[in-house]
Amino acid sequence: MGLHVVVWNLDGSLYDFGTFFTGETWDTEADSLFVEFLRIIPTGKVVAISVMRKLGIEARPGWDWESIFSAVETLGGLTQTQMKNVSDTDAYAFITVTGNNDVTMEQHMPLEGNAKYTITDDVHVTLWGSKLKFYAESAVRIVNDHKLPHDVNFRVTSTDIAYPKIDVINDVSTWQPGDHVLFTHILMFLFMICSDCFSLQLIMFCSPMNTSTDFDWKQAEEFEVFPCDDCANNQFRVKGRRIQVPHYGKVYDGVDMRGEVALLSRDFVIEGQMETECYVTETNREKEEWLCSLFDFDHFGGHLKFTSTEFYHMGQQEFTGSYPIHFHMCDDVNGTWVRSNSVHHSLARCVTIHGTDGLEVSDNACYDHLGHGYFLEDSVEQYNILDGNIVIGTKHGTHIMTDMKNSWCSKTLASKCNSLSTFWITHFNNYVRNNVAAGSDNAGFWFNYADRPLGPSAARQAEKLANNQPGVTEFQTRHTPILEFDNNVAHSNYERGLMFDSKISYGKMYHNTFIPENARFGSNEYDPREPNTPEGTPVTTTIKRLTVYKNRKENIWLRGANTILVNSSIADSQRGLVMPLSQSNGVNEVKNSVFIGMSDNLGVGYTYTDWSFTGEEKPVHKFSRSFLGWRPTDPLQGFVFYHGPSYVTNCYFNDFYHWHWNTTWDNVFNLPGYRAGGALGFRRTNMPVFSARSTVSGLKFGFCDPCEGNSVFDGNNTTPGFEKDGEGKQQASFHDVDGSVTGMTNSQVVKNNPFFTTPKCSFRDNWGMAVCPHKYVQVIIRSDVWNTADKPVTLIRDDAHEHPFSMNKNQGRRYHFIVNKTYTVHFNNTVPQQFSMQALNMESWYPSYNSRRPPREVATIQELDADTSGAAYFWDKKVGMVFIKLMSNETRTERQMMCPNGKCPNFNLVRKDGSNTADCRQSANGPYVRQAEEATVETTAPSCVKASSQGFGAGETRPTTVPLTSASDGDDQCPQHAEPAPEPLTSQSRDALLTTGGGTWMT
Repeated sequence: MGLHVVVWNLDGSLYDFGTFFTGETWDTEADSLFVEFLRIIPTGKVVAISVMRKLGIEARPGWDWESIFSAVETLGGLTQTQMKNVSDTDAYAFITVTGNNDVTMEQHMPLEGNAKYTITDDVHVTLWGSKLKFYAESAVRIVNDHKLPHDVNFRVTSTDIAYPKIDVINDVSTWQPGDHVLFTHILMFLFMICSDCFSLQLIMFCSPMNTSTDFDWKQAEEFEVFPCDDCANNQFRVKGRRIQVPHYGKVYDGVDMRGEVALLSRDFVIEGQMETECYVTETNREKEEWLCSLFDFDHFGGHLKFTSTEFYHMGQQEFTGSYPIHFHMCDDVNGTWVRSNSVHHSLARCVTIHGTDGLEVSDNACYDHLGHGYFLEDSVEQYNILDGNIVIGTKHGTHIMTDMKNSWCSKTLASKCNSLSTFWITHFNNYVRNNVAAGSDNAGFWFNYADRPLGPSAARQAEKLANNQPGVTEFQTRHTPILEFDNNVAHSNYERGLMFDSKISYGKMYHNTFIPENARFGSNEYDPREPNTPEGTPVTTTIKRLTVYKNRKENIWLRGANTILVNSSIADSQRGLVMPLSQSNGVNEVKNSVFIGMSDNLGVGYTYTDWSFTGEEKPVHKFSRSFLGWRPTDPLQGFVFYHGPSYVTNCYFNDFYHWHWNTTWDNVFNLPGYRAGGALGFRRTNMPVFSARSTVSGLKFGFCDPCEGNSVFDGNNTTPGFEKDGEGKQQASFHDVDGSVTGMTNSQVVKNNPFFTTPKCSFRDNWGMAVCPHKYVQVIIRSDVWNTADKPVTLIRDDAHEHPFSMNKNQGRRYHFIVNKTYTVHFNNTVPQQFSMQALNMESWYPSYNSRRPPREVATIQELDADTSGAAYFWDKKVGMVFIKLMSNETRTERQMMCPNGKCPNFNLVRKDGSNTADCRQSANGPYVRQAEEATVETTAPSCVKASSQGFGAGETRPTTVPLTSASDGDDQCPQHAEPAPEPLTSQSRDALLTTGGGTWMT
């Protein structure tokens, strides 16, 4: 502990160095040695001095510190050095060139407030003739945390690295030295959205380092624009500290991952006055004490309603309604705009639109704010334009429950909180286009709604309606089609890029709990109609050109009905897209889109330790890249079937494979050292919520199955990530219309369970699934004795008696059946008094019984098989079983209709008397056993023809508007990365980092 000194020659080579332990009481000569060391340094040397851990002032209060101060002042030509003010918790750095006092720079950084450490910032000398920049840095921490800096740092870099020249695709000649810009952590080829004041840039910049990025938005870095005499109109230089993390930014296989640069500076600045730490006043002590327990900084900033400027430290957590930019209950403001503002380090939101329609909010930049960013408040705001805005760093706030972390809410309501979103869209009738959500502690975009107007808008909308003016009525929002959602980008969000689900409470009971206004609850019931009323006609609604990547939990969760996602690009998340239904008689579809599993966008490496291992030595692995999800074993899935029906049409998939990242873990520790992956998969769940009529067609793949990846994959309870799958997961299934996945037209992909397969099916080992030439339907079974047994019913297919199927009662009541097969249903405890069945996604209305057309009993099972009237049934009194026939005879006119023409085959059976024999399997085993089908030639996957992503996906999200100074073809501008020679690996592993006793290597 003390002073460290480094001396360089002007060419950057090391001349001398010294360590002087002024902070150690045992070193009695440190002061004289330091003074003498500085005295004999010749002219024309670069000298840097930094405090290492502590200077020692308080350890040696009676020491002759003046000799040290004087030596520094003489060396740097200073009248009085800042070192005189340094305490033992402060950082200090100094640099000069001997014989040239004009370049001397020193910096004293005291520890402030509740900070755990302090560090100097950019203490340097730049020699432009030598094209070198010399740095000195000092960091001092007061807590024992090895993650915090606590050392000195001396370095020399070339000016091209210290002040890198950045190429962008638009004119930035108006940017001035001293302007502050923010790089998202996705960099290296940036592009831009710009207007008169340029708020967002996307750069094209090559570096010799391995290009990479990560999931963490906190890797965003702020820099200052530096003078550049040799820059073209689309170039600028930055200065300041070195770039801390490697960055990435190119269009990878149809996914535009070029990162953003936001210009934070404006000509006019409004800054809220801030204290150095959180404080409490007597005026509102209780709330302020609570806020200070959540935030260790002053949360009371300024509040203005203003446009076209820079807002810094604005907004307040203590008072709702105090935002940097706030349009409050303005009604129609068509023609009003908020353009090219910069909002950063905001204490409450970015822009709030409250009870206001027709506002344009465009080309604004927002960085580091609390609570929802662009906030549509009362679920009534319509016809507003959100265009070309960028937000980086959305953090939890306290204004409403959805802003808060779960832990900040009561235990009863914790699940109704934590819905934080950069763009909080509560009405679908708005224009949302060309925006970037570049990092949130939850979601990037969140679409949800309230069934009634919220807050003061409730009275205002009622007033409008009473005066015969257009207003928002009950349930109107849930039935409103999306006006426009086009060309938006979401990356680096902690949970999801796009969340399209849930409702907002207007203050109501839900599951015996009162949900306060503005809390989130339940699943949405989105049902777009024209007109947008419950009586309107269902219509389709569209989301266009969405680009999402590096969102940790999943890129998109979209619960809708008749909702189409088109021309979108989806990459680098453990789940790409999940599309559950919000209404039963509807469908969701993704079309003409790109799905990438694991791109060459490596991110920042990470050392992973399995602390749950019981052995004394814990398994450790050093990853050369960030991994998807929270664990390196989390499975990788592109499109995830769940609920449904869902359609995947004309889409492209690449980079979905099993990644064996450490075979030592498997062989030595008996732990999984791999991550499973597949382009098409099923939600990892214990509930049987899979439609038999989810459909794929026209799919293309950029890899060969099985040698390079998996078109489909579903694991079992021995596969990492699938351990909690229950019996219902056995019903995972989808329909391949054209054979683009299976190689067989009109085939069905099902689990390899004999209840769902026949000898005509073939098993695909690498998928964990079977391919069958049959049609499947879903049947809902209900009875009045469902809860009397753990497994209420057992199903037997007559040609597979030895393979019954049953599920626990908590798995639901939906079962999959093969069309043109016969089944018997047996009860496992009590015979029901009432029993019913309904078949979904089946072109039929059979049986057909009613009071005017009573059912007709036939004498044999053969007569029932031959019947086409829809009224027959057969009662086998000897065996004690009643047989009903479900038959297809209805034409489906719209593929999304779960019940064609509103007709789903169903029946209800009421038992008036009889015995209580619940399980008839033994008596039915003879007369109702059928011969199994003969096996056919096993089908194989289609021959491998690797496809291209060209023509799929969102493509480039921003166009180039000026001639570039270098090649403009993204991928061609930077050279190919050298790849190590491949080593043999099992299965489909690519880029796996293997660890052995001899070290690590890449394959």
